[in-house]
Amino acid sequence: MLIKWVLCLTLLIFTSSVGYAFSSKYRKRKLFFAQFYDFNQKFLQELSYSKRPIKEFLQIYPFKGEFLLLLEEYRQKIGRDNFFNEYFSQNTFLLLEEEKLIIEYFQQLGKGDSDSQKTIFSARAKLLEEMKTKTENDYKKYAELYVKLGVLLGLAIIIVII
Repeated sequence: MLIKWVLCLTLLIFTSSVGYAFSSKYRKRKLFFAQFYDFNQKFLQELSYSKRPIKEFLQIYPFKGEFLLLLEEYRQKIGRDNFFNEYFSQNTFLLLEEEKLIIEYFQQLGKGDSDSQKTIFSARAKLLEEMKTKTENDYKKYAELYVKLGVLLGLAIIIVII
């Protein structure tokens, strides 16, 4: 009898963990676009006040996770054309149109005078805010769903076992 309860508990933990793993895509997207939006806001402030070089600006602000990896690859390959091919080949949580948006954004970063940069990145701020809101809504909707489905699947299997 004790073995049955241990097996049931282990099964419930396993199925919940699988649900949590499936929800990681939405968690990464939410964090990525929240940091991308913050990066854009800080860059607009930088254009208005300090006007530091791009490499110096990228080192000042702390970012984490997938967005940090993206910034590090950009910093290493500034001036080259295909600077995100390696990053996008390793990460599967971004959609194709989001990858295009990111490439266009970073191709314009640091090009031209500060007034044209302000205009371009102010327009991008609205789009990034929409993406941030969309990914937050997707996270609330789908991430919790996967975790709950994992728990429910575990409970269903436990009922069959008992």
